[in-house]
Amino acid sequence: MKYVYDILLNFNEFFYYFFEWRENDYIEHIKRIPFVKLSNKDFKNIKNHKIVTNKDFLDKIKNVSEVYQNKNIKLIEYACVFTDGNEIIGIEFNNKGFSIMKSDLLLDEAYELLELGKKSNGYEMKYEIISRDENERINTRYEQEKILFLNREIKLLYKDQQLNKLKYLYYECFNNTHDDIEYIYNKFILFINTEWSFNHKKLYELLKLTYTNNK
Repeated sequence: MKYVYDILLNFNEFFYYFFEWRENDYIEHIKRIPFVKLSNKDFKNIKNHKIVTNKDFLDKIKNVSEVYQNKNIKLIEYACVFTDGNEIIGIEFNNKGFSIMKSDLLLDEAYELLELGKKSNGYEMKYEIISRDENERINTRYEQEKILFLNREIKLLYKDQQLNKLKYLYYECFNNTHDDIEYIYNKFILFINTEWSFNHKKLYELLKLTYTNNK
């Protein structure tokens, strides 16, 4: 197995492009990490889905990723950088083989590793697709965070059976009325988890406004 050295990774639940990284992110300076080339199909699957890989692959990468931490070196139990020769991504797995975190790479570091990947032999990793990542590669980080907020708040209103507030938001957002809380809730959930739009922004601002008015 090949390794790459001295790169920065910003592991998050969602894949954020390097230009979306923030100063307060927990960006790790990687001393060493496994480097694997996959087929284009397999690469797309692990980038755009949550997957689970097998024990054989986990054993190959266990405790070999090293991170600089102050003056010490710590280990990431299961992590790897993958490429198909065209794109590149860092993935962290849990001890059951589930992909749990993803990271882009800085542009110059990605370019160097892509060149290395073009000269590398492919590896056939065994895995199973669990689910597609919500909003993957559709919305920006800013939009994604707002969508998580909208999902949480609408679900809380539904759980608390706040029909009047849901009806008000529904009318303001869709310029329509409805009395069935199940219909309103399902409509909101379907709408929220789509590509960011003016109505998403409007709903976000309305929810924020309701909290301000309640203070």
